[in-house]
Amino acid sequence: MSNQDVPLISVITPTHNRRSQVVRAVKSVLAQTLTRFEHIVVDDGSTDGTAAALAEI
Repeated sequence: MSNQDVPLISVITPTHNRRSQVVRAVKSVLAQTLTRFEHIVVDDGSTDGTAAALAEI
């Protein structure tokens, strides 16, 4: 099966001031064996450094 035959999986994670939890969620998605996926994190204006923590991954 070619990579083009595998469907694209979308993972959407909403977050607000949950830096450690969303970092853990993103790392979990990245650890999967899927090759065709996108992970969209929707941050609702967090003030706890969520964006900076995600930028380091």
